[in-house]
Amino acid sequence: ADLWDKSTERYPVDLDLYDPRKGGAISVKATNMVKEPPVSAENEESRAPVDKGVLSEQHGRAVSFVCSSMRQSVANTVKSTDPKKIANFCWMFWRTPNNKGVYPSLSKYLLDDITKDNTVDEIEKQLNPTQPKGSYDLIRNAMTSTRAVRGWNVRVTGEFWIIGGNSDGTLVIPTCNTRTVYCVAGLRLPLAVQIMQQTKCPRPPKFNLTLLPWFGRLVHDPFISTTSGTDRVEVASPLLTSQLMQSSRLAEAEGRIIKSLAQLEVPGGSTDGVPFVPFGTAASSATSAASEQVPPAEKQEPATEAERALIDNVPDFEPFELTPPGPDGRPPPMAAWNFIRKSESEEDNPNHDIFIINAAGQQIDRMKSKDMDPTAGEIL
Repeated sequence: ADLWDKSTERYPVDLDLYDPRKGGAISVKATNMVKEPPVSAENEESRAPVDKGVLSEQHGRAVSFVCSSMRQSVANTVKSTDPKKIANFCWMFWRTPNNKGVYPSLSKYLLDDITKDNTVDEIEKQLNPTQPKGSYDLIRNAMTSTRAVRGWNVRVTGEFWIIGGNSDGTLVIPTCNTRTVYCVAGLRLPLAVQIMQQTKCPRPPKFNLTLLPWFGRLVHDPFISTTSGTDRVEVASPLLTSQLMQSSRLAEAEGRIIKSLAQLEVPGGSTDGVPFVPFGTAASSATSAASEQVPPAEKQEPATEAERALIDNVPDFEPFELTPPGPDGRPPPMAAWNFIRKSESEEDNPNHDIFIINAAGQQIDRMKSKDMDPTAGEIL
């Protein structure tokens, strides 16, 4: 977007790792800005393969193995099985000033100690029973590469809206900066499919996530928790849902959906990261007001004759492929189209405009309804 301010001769810059409400935005003179070096051809070619929003089996198993080894080690240290307590400890003490912490200990175990009690063949069969060859080499490379586990001090942690997916992964938006959109590759399933199969939310749900670099991609820590502190899932209000979808469309149009942490991909990029804020301690009152708990299913009246006639006409239309597909080939809940009102008030939406949005946050079409609340017949 053209955000040049002629009066100050400055560009506003969003620091997407920080909450804008706490000073996460700056303005910079163009003469003080340096163009980021391009990603090398070698790094471009060695990106972790992704298909239908999911890492290849070998890479997905490697991420899961590293994370499970990390949690098992930390659980023994903190003498706890509480997953949130373990996750907080992992990232708070990932690296400590005395060159100790979770990463050095984990690195020693996976690079040295594990081979003392097991042969490489045994380790690889454990890592990937179907295609074991080379799976331990990938673990070794990941542990020593700043583009993967060695660079996990550079990560994005916080509350995210899960808004949809595409062929590269699941689109998520941080609650503290809804202009920013990340694309996260799944480990075994697309993250959106995994969450929606469990929650079946009618609108974007909100979860605590930690996004991690993995060979030119963004993946997620398998530990995922609700933001409510209980099993209740917070979902976006209808108005916020519309805003999130618009933010996603704008980010796609401007080519700024974040699929990797470029600072780890280019020469001279920072590997410092930012301090970790433990889950459950950062208040999000601004977003809580815009979210709500999943409402109970409404009891619907039987379809009218007019509605049945419209339903009977559906097979006459050419099928429209839904994405992303589920593991069994069937469309997951997130593949559904969303009919979203432009606004909920007559003043802001006098024409009763309704946007039709697909799972990737793209507008397919638009329609108008007679009244502010569309009928089932109008949607059909």
